[in-house]
Amino acid sequence: MVHKYFESLITNYSAPMSFEKDLSLLADATDGIWFIDPIHHFYELVIFTVCSSLLFWYCSKRVFKNKTLLSLVKNQSKSKKNAMEIIVTLVTLFSYCLLFYHKSLRNKSINMLQMCHFNMGLLLVTLLSPKKYFVTHLLFNLYLFYIFGTILALSFPDLRGFIYFFEYENFFLEHYILLIVPFIMIYTRRYIVFPVQRSLLGLAFSVKALLILSVSTIIGLKYGVNVNYSLAPPPGYLETFGNYYRIFMTTMFLILMLFSRLFLINLFNITIVLINSIIHQEKSKTKLEKLQ
Repeated sequence: MVHKYFESLITNYSAPMSFEKDLSLLADATDGIWFIDPIHHFYELVIFTVCSSLLFWYCSKRVFKNKTLLSLVKNQSKSKKNAMEIIVTLVTLFSYCLLFYHKSLRNKSINMLQMCHFNMGLLLVTLLSPKKYFVTHLLFNLYLFYIFGTILALSFPDLRGFIYFFEYENFFLEHYILLIVPFIMIYTRRYIVFPVQRSLLGLAFSVKALLILSVSTIIGLKYGVNVNYSLAPPPGYLETFGNYYRIFMTTMFLILMLFSRLFLINLFNITIVLINSIIHQEKSKTKLEKLQ
């Protein structure tokens, strides 16, 4: 009886959608369907929202009180925005506006919440925000945990439903921006790369979990849109997990977040530090030789 009541809450709240298990029949990746049973949606939504919210509250409190991170921002070296940073900001803005235009043509602006589009918005806010604020550097470091998603999107592109001018090309432009621009930002030394800490990882994971498992599900059910694969997985191995594909997907996200942040970003950051150190030493050596 209770199950039926909870199930009716979900079905009455949701837009009309078909029950479909064969994802190859869908022409558009953003079409909403009942791949997950309504009652399963209810329990996952409640559990994920409560757990993710508690994790967000706990980790954000610790991050904003972290003296090490705060001091890194406070003691950062002052430098002006260079031409390269201005160019990548304009290119990012162009691609983001084009994304919004294409979504508007379909009356699916809500799809700007897709993780890669969300990441681009995060990147754009970081590029446009003053570097003296802690939040600017925090947003950048949250993004660095999500870079694995861009690599996955480029490795397994989901191009279903692309029909508008430059939409196909902008998919790749967007993802190459998401992949390359963060490394340019690190190279400029105007954006601080925080050391990896559990509270920072927890905050990054909770934001992603809330966006995909809570916000996207609530909006996706209401409007019948598969935002962030919250209603159905992309065609492939995730289908085999049935109702539980999001649990597996989220677990893999956590592992990939940690892997890409620890190895890919840290390795690049260390390389840049070493290169800058060598350049500085060579300049100092040249000055000494001239003085002699």
